[in-house]
Amino acid sequence: MSKKNNSLLQISARIGRVERKCNRLIAEVSALRKALTPQPSEIDAIIGHLHRTAIALREQSRSQRHYYSRIARED
Repeated sequence: MSKKNNSLLQISARIGRVERKCNRLIAEVSALRKALTPQPSEIDAIIGHLHRTAIALREQSRSQRHYYSRIARED
C-alpha cells in the first residue's frame, strides 16, 4: 500500500472517530432534551442548536470519510 493510501486511510479513520463523537453528542443532547420540562426556554433553544450542530458535524464527517475512503481505494 502506498504512503498516500496510508495517509488517506488515517484521515478516514480520524474522521470516523469524529463521527462517533458526534453520535455520542447527539445522544447526550437528546437525553438532556428529554430531561427538561416541556416548557420552551432559552436552555432548550441552546440545546436544540447544539443538537442540530452535532447532527450537521456528523453528516460532514461522514461525507469526508466516504470521500477519503474512495480516494484511497482509487490510488
